[in-house]
Amino acid sequence: MVYTLSYALNSFLGGYWLKPEMDGHDRYSFGLAMPTAIMWQPLLGHEAMGHLDYFGALYMPLIRLDRRVIHPTIYISDDVGSQKLSNLKKSQVHPHWRDEFATKIAATGVRDESGQAIRCTFRYTGSDRPREITEIRVRKELARKLDASPPSTFTEKPFENHYDEWLNEIYVRWTGRFSLSKDHDVILVIPAKQPQAGTGSIVFFYQRTDDASHDFKNLCSAELK
Repeated sequence: MVYTLSYALNSFLGGYWLKPEMDGHDRYSFGLAMPTAIMWQPLLGHEAMGHLDYFGALYMPLIRLDRRVIHPTIYISDDVGSQKLSNLKKSQVHPHWRDEFATKIAATGVRDESGQAIRCTFRYTGSDRPREITEIRVRKELARKLDASPPSTFTEKPFENHYDEWLNEIYVRWTGRFSLSKDHDVILVIPAKQPQAGTGSIVFFYQRTDDASHDFKNLCSAELK
């Protein structure tokens, strides 16, 4: 009874872990599990493939029962997975990620023909934690039409992770650092010799800068029509 009641309190204080992990539901064609599961984790303890701590092992039977009966896993691979995530309440998100969940960053892109650039404006609201843009991705076809080059604080780098190498065929990737300011507009200038050419999205990845344990990258995008 003590074991069950302690887990009930532990689970009540927990929430959905927003970083996709593996549980074997989705797999690559060569058999390895894919990180597509947004799973409920108690406040103390973590249970996932490749990520199991002491309390996760202690409460494993109840954690798995909890996910089966009360807090079902959300799969980002599902057609409605993104909708389920967006419909979560802040209280349903694990405390580790609630600050991230409250963060909203909107990006807009304006073609500046006279300045031969794409001017990207960011509006950061919600959290008081500092954040910065650390990566930009542009489809190669769009980058070629724009004749775009990295912003002054970024450099072009290929995807080096073995599982992400295929992205090199699709995207141009720029990495660097560009700080965002809460409740203030900041502008990032992307040089582009043909700013009126092409349509598509420029994707920006951002993350917290005050806590190394929050290494998860979130994203926003600016649509060029």
